[in-house]
Amino acid sequence: LAITPADPNMTIGNSLQLTATGIYSDATTGLPATLTWSSADTNKATIGATGEVLAVAAGTTVITATSGAVSTTTTLTVTAPVTTPIVSTGTMLKGSAIVNGIAYSDTLATITADDVVKDETFLQSGMTVKLKGSRNGDGLTGDAAEIEVKNEVRGAIFSKGFDSFLVLGQTVYVDGGTIFTGVADFDSLLSGDPVEVYGLRNAAGSIRATRVELLGAVGVDEVRGTINAQFGSGSISITIDTGGFNVDGATTVLPTGASFDVGTLVEIELTGLHVDQLKVEDAFDAGFIPASGEDLVVEGFISGFTALTGTFMVNGQTVDSSGAELVGGAAADLDNDVKVIAKGHYIGSVLVADRLEIKDALQLVATISASAIQPWGLGQITVLGKTIFITSNTVGRGNGPYTAGEGVQVWGFLNLDNTTITATRIALVGPVAAD
Repeated sequence: LAITPADPNMTIGNSLQLTATGIYSDATTGLPATLTWSSADTNKATIGATGEVLAVAAGTTVITATSGAVSTTTTLTVTAPVTTPIVSTGTMLKGSAIVNGIAYSDTLATITADDVVKDETFLQSGMTVKLKGSRNGDGLTGDAAEIEVKNEVRGAIFSKGFDSFLVLGQTVYVDGGTIFTGVADFDSLLSGDPVEVYGLRNAAGSIRATRVELLGAVGVDEVRGTINAQFGSGSISITIDTGGFNVDGATTVLPTGASFDVGTLVEIELTGLHVDQLKVEDAFDAGFIPASGEDLVVEGFISGFTALTGTFMVNGQTVDSSGAELVGGAAADLDNDVKVIAKGHYIGSVLVADRLEIKDALQLVATISASAIQPWGLGQITVLGKTIFITSNTVGRGNGPYTAGEGVQVWGFLNLDNTTITATRIALVGPVAAD
């Protein structure tokens, strides 16, 4: 008997098919009529009746194949998978915790939201998170050690627009990628409804919602964002997006004695417009700062962009993409408010990207077959049989009117229904010879 592959190496969790071939006295070979398999140490690896091995733990075991009175052995070595420390920030999908394209096991992770420990059942698609853990060598899986869930605002809807609403002075935009829970859709939301919103801030500081939850009650009003204006001393007025809030001697500032100013990322709890508690986020997120040279992945909208050769911001992180591979577009496609995933290494407080993925990578050049555009440039068009939504955040929406028969170029992303498209950019291109 001969076992192939001989003396194999495996990593924990992987499986491998072994084969035992009979070598007969006349030098011919073939599969034995009867064959049994065994593993000397089933704590290291198990083997089934057909010869499929499952690697269980690091170490070695002897695998034996037996046919009648004849047997042979091979030594199997099991090693732990090669892992790389990583910090990843962005929108998650449920299915363990899928963040920026990597599926992390969350079974042993410490999960928190609003400083309260949660279990893995709390995590839901559309939530925005910071994750610290390790990435496996396959680049597709990993293990999460810590997951911190970050909402952007919790409060009552003050007013609604065509595709937006206002909560505590925070402008919230929805699109075909927004997940709604507790309510069917955006049209079903009403002024006064209590909501919790997860999402990513655009260059103007408004929220592009990834998840909107209708609450039974608001609880504590809360806003997370960057201070864009600050006035006064003693009693201080701060502004986040368009919301103005009051900080005074009755405000608890955490950490105690921490300073804050324009540009500081804070999380505030409110009674009316009074700030009851102000947390300086960077002071509490130190555990999510990678060591120098470690992997860092950040999803968000570009701000402060001037050129690919310079630095810009993505979700509050300085990014240097001058040496990055561009995926899903070209350098000409990069600009403020373009959604990207920046992947690279953390060096001197900068994410030095080796890969920059442009998320509105879907592009169409075709003739409009039907149009339902409002006078203010919002609505939908039909191109190549696809319904394309033009939203408040679609760059070029005011350059229409985008009527049937016109040629357009559309950049966008596929919505959650896997059928319709949300346009991130649109432009007239004149007659289109071939779609």
